[in-house]
Amino acid sequence: MRRHASPPAYGDRVRASRLIAIIMLLQAHEQLTAGEIAGRLGVSDRTVRRDLDVLGELGVPLYSERGHGGGWRLVHGWRSDLSGLTADEAHGLFLVAGSAGRPGLGLEPAVDSALRKLLAALPAATRPDAEAVTATLLVDPGRWGGHAVTPPAQLAVLAGILRAGHRARVRYAGRAARAAGEPARDRDVDPYGLVQKGDVWYLVAGTDAGPRTLRVSRIESVTKLDEPAHRPADLDLPALWAQSRRAVEERMWAYRVRLRADPAIVPILLGVLGARGRLEPPAGPPSRAGAEHVPAAIARQGTAGWTALCASFPSAAVAAADLAGFGARVVVDESPGQPDGVAAHLRRIATELLAQYSPRGTADDTQSRAASSLEADDRQETTP
Repeated sequence: MRRHASPPAYGDRVRASRLIAIIMLLQAHEQLTAGEIAGRLGVSDRTVRRDLDVLGELGVPLYSERGHGGGWRLVHGWRSDLSGLTADEAHGLFLVAGSAGRPGLGLEPAVDSALRKLLAALPAATRPDAEAVTATLLVDPGRWGGHAVTPPAQLAVLAGILRAGHRARVRYAGRAARAAGEPARDRDVDPYGLVQKGDVWYLVAGTDAGPRTLRVSRIESVTKLDEPAHRPADLDLPALWAQSRRAVEERMWAYRVRLRADPAIVPILLGVLGARGRLEPPAGPPSRAGAEHVPAAIARQGTAGWTALCASFPSAAVAAADLAGFGARVVVDESPGQPDGVAAHLRRIATELLAQYSPRGTADDTQSRAASSLEADDRQETTP
């Protein structure tokens, strides 16, 4: 009767993986003490010494140098063709570093070369699957209907400066400066890292005024300085980015608006405004004053049972532009008499649309009636 070989026990698989890891560590670092190897692998010195003995018995040419500065070495020139990777690990590397790799960082040739070397080091049975797995993932960072995303011109230069660990001089104009027509100015920075959010790249860097986040597409030029960058020992790039993101979002969504919406369109409202405004339940119950702000025509139709929401926008004008398309199925609940509130902007939009699209010959009359009605509403709202 044929006997099938049983699979290796869990302990044997763990030890085999650890033996490969020791070989890879010695190839990468040339010389390590047993204590250094143990610290990297999370095992005891005694376990590492037993593993080193096993490797010697298996024919791996390694030896130890005693005394100060000594440690374990591989014989000069000897290298293993083992990658030390499981099939799943190899597949994962090829997925993230293949066609889905970060474009524009200047690393594409190096990544391709590294993948070719890794492919050659894999066991023959694993190579076809690892090579084919890159065809199963495609990343298209562009938006529907938008142009193809092109990496910012200075992205690769900044990535190179970060790898070199140097300071940089960037010519940059922020949003406020560009809006005011001010020219870009030079500033010396300590690059901390690059962050990709959606299809937009940012440089997080130290400046004289503290850590700052610069949009890479607004950097006009970059020069590498001949001095090392100062990076705090406790630098935490994810934490810095989270802090910067919160500050930006607070500025972007500073104008809060209370709404009531027809439940039938709430899913559409969430989808349309989700990318530009934040929607959440209101902090408290609708105010009694809020009911008094509902236009008379809508009040007659009734808004009982409508969904109450609180939305955040960059400004009242942006809120009005986004909400106007929902017509009378969304009601803005704000205090009356605000000359630059959302309701005032909605009335302006309604007046312009009536003037533009009323039937020929009646546009003036319609606009006049609308203006009179709006003026009456204004007078009513501002009456004590």
